[in-house]
Amino acid sequence: MLRLLLGLLPIWALWAPVTALAQVPKLPGTAVKLDTNVNNKFEEIMPLLSPDRKSLYFVRSLCPCNNGGADAGQDVWVSQMGQDGQWQRAVSLGMPINNTANNAVCGITPDGNTIYLTNIYERKQKMEPGISFSKKQADGSWTVPVPVKIADFVIQRGYLGAFMLPDEKTLLLTMKSDDAVGREDLYVSFKEADGTFSKPKNLGKTINTVGFEISPFYSAKDSTLYFASNGHEGYGDADIFRTKRLDDTWTKWSKPENMGPQTNSDGFDAYLSPAYDSLAFFVKEDPEVRFADIYMVKLEDPAVSKARKDSALLAKQLANQKGGKKGKGKKGGNGDDDDDDDPKKKFGTDKDPRSPEEIYRELNARNRLRSSEFESILFDFGSARLRSDGKKLLDRAVTYLKKNPTVGIELVGHTDSVAGDLFNQILSDKRSYSAKEYLMRNGISRNRILNHGFGKQIYVEENTSEQGRQRNRRCELILLVTKEEFDAYKERFASKGGSGVPADQPKSAPKSGAKSAPKGGK
Repeated sequence: MLRLLLGLLPIWALWAPVTALAQVPKLPGTAVKLDTNVNNKFEEIMPLLSPDRKSLYFVRSLCPCNNGGADAGQDVWVSQMGQDGQWQRAVSLGMPINNTANNAVCGITPDGNTIYLTNIYERKQKMEPGISFSKKQADGSWTVPVPVKIADFVIQRGYLGAFMLPDEKTLLLTMKSDDAVGREDLYVSFKEADGTFSKPKNLGKTINTVGFEISPFYSAKDSTLYFASNGHEGYGDADIFRTKRLDDTWTKWSKPENMGPQTNSDGFDAYLSPAYDSLAFFVKEDPEVRFADIYMVKLEDPAVSKARKDSALLAKQLANQKGGKKGKGKKGGNGDDDDDDDPKKKFGTDKDPRSPEEIYRELNARNRLRSSEFESILFDFGSARLRSDGKKLLDRAVTYLKKNPTVGIELVGHTDSVAGDLFNQILSDKRSYSAKEYLMRNGISRNRILNHGFGKQIYVEENTSEQGRQRNRRCELILLVTKEEFDAYKERFASKGGSGVPADQPKSAPKSGAKSAPKGGK
């Protein structure tokens, strides 16, 4: 073991314990899943290593051991490095850090005695959007979190994420604000002389897209920002990217580089945080259970990473040219065949000179029309996998859209009320994304599709019965038409008894506080 440790760490770092031998990737570009002392059958995200490398903080979701149980929010857990170099069994950070809402560590000071947390802690375990900090006391307990004051802090509906740099002077935020490019964008805020933080500044369109950008981590030593996005070109769902800051404005960046197959897959990949040397933690979704776990990766040289990425993308393109390689026909939890979920199938696209932002704005400005031809797609509990009845409904939509090439479609995902806000937010996104992928695989251009998720905020039935919860686990299909088409539809359908109506908004559920760290859900 000593020889291996010598190979992994420089001489100056040998005093610090390192991860267990079995949990350290031996080759660059390879990832190893942390063992059951950290990962369990539920979900673990947001890994953050303490500066002394002895404590690994992370967020656990949907666990019955969380404060408030599996149906409450997320909790902060921590695993300590043992004398044998093994991560010990994780324990909850407990009160006052964890309550029944969403709790997450988003920054640690160099001495390890101050942690920053997403959300502002109010009385009676109520949470508001913002950032707080807590200090470790002599007995090892943590003080009640105190709010960080941020000027002109405005967050729209959606989730909140953050990363406080160790110097406590620079705060990165992920949120949807008034000037967002698309979904959640990345912002930066700076500490002022009076101790407050400045109005968040958008990092700009080089980084932010019409999709979402989340899980920021900034390395000051090489001016590199790591983040996850589903708006840049990737392998499927959210991928991990890196970019370099080019000046002091924090709005000029190098073109984001996809980190390639060393961290990215067809599923949800995010929350990369470099630990030491070339080792880093990150989060990858388990395709079998659809929950995420924490991995460690030995990052390879950027040039090697690019070569591997290009090779993987070339293989994917070649498979597309051959018509796509079918899956193995593996049965999902609902008994449906998964051949149609093969990510290698070619997506239909249109040659459109407009930017994605222009296409998004144009579609979003259209009139929305509900039609009884397209009922909501329903999903199983905790799943974003399309069922056979959902695929049949989407097949009808494909036929309709091909016959009406000027019409767009909006896919709006929703969940029931089980579990916390952030879990349901990302699950609703994934449900709309599953429907979007199916349409694209069947020849509908991505330029005609909007997709969103609203978590458990908008329901069509009360969540007091299984029947009601099933109706809420849905993805709505809404037609996007021009004003001329909209007027024609109204006149035509009104004469037939109203089989098509303008899209209305179902009753909204009461807001239960800010969301944070996306991933997971019911």
